[in-house]
Amino acid sequence: MNLDCPEHKRIIKIQEQSQLIGEFLEWLQTGQAQKDGKPVELAYMGENYLLPLMETIDTVLARYFHIDLDKIEHEKRPMLALIRGNKFPGDTPKNHI
Repeated sequence: MNLDCPEHKRIIKIQEQSQLIGEFLEWLQTGQAQKDGKPVELAYMGENYLLPLMETIDTVLARYFHIDLDKIEHEKRPMLALIRGNKFPGDTPKNHI
């Protein structure tokens, strides 16, 4: 069976950049980045105030790199089934010796 996994292929292309940005975001979360003795935090602008960013790093990276996490999950299922040796809907029986 030949699997078509375009979103996974896109992840492989941006993996190095994504890793570097992800490590930087993790570092920000440690509180080591400071301004005037206060930790720097990721936030977004609400109406007239800042709100803390309540998303995982993976979600932020996926949005930045235009990766559809739902498509990733959809592609992952047949991959896992193939690894486990399960049959796919529409597969024809194979003759084994």
